[in-house]
Amino acid sequence: MNIRYFEKEGELWFSYEEKVSVPTKVHEEVYCVYESLGKIPKKIQNQGKEGIKKYAEKKVKADIRKQKAETKKHDEFAKNPDFPISVEHQCKILKGRIFSAQDNVLQVRLEEPCRGEHYVIFGFGSAVAGHHIFDGPISFSKYAIGAAQELLIRIYDEKKHYKQYKEVIDLAERLNKF
Repeated sequence: MNIRYFEKEGELWFSYEEKVSVPTKVHEEVYCVYESLGKIPKKIQNQGKEGIKKYAEKKVKADIRKQKAETKKHDEFAKNPDFPISVEHQCKILKGRIFSAQDNVLQVRLEEPCRGEHYVIFGFGSAVAGHHIFDGPISFSKYAIGAAQELLIRIYDEKKHYKQYKEVIDLAERLNKF
């Protein structure tokens, strides 16, 4: 364990960083960084080098264990949030759910009055604009819920459009096949 020690305003502090590679479907190099930072109390400093190291290691292990548990809880939620959403559109109530929020991709399924799926990617531009999928470990941001509702409308409108123009759309597809 590579704990670093430093002085800050006359106090002894420790810091630790653990970088863990995270496998994703859409990104090459993604890491989860776990950090621990704290001040060494004077009474611990009085115990000498071994006391300080023992104290810092104990604090680091506790901090990192807690962060990893929170990350696991978040990852499990993102994998299968089963989060119901609805929106009124053209005097109809559209009902569906967010069924995945992994790898910065928010996936939505329309269930009523018809069925379909769509997604939106929350990439770098979204982050720069302050738009995120989550506002806590297991809670969606208001922006993400709004985006999911917009996706329900998009799915519904696409299904409605296809139903209205099915014959022409199917003919065009057949003509375009080699």
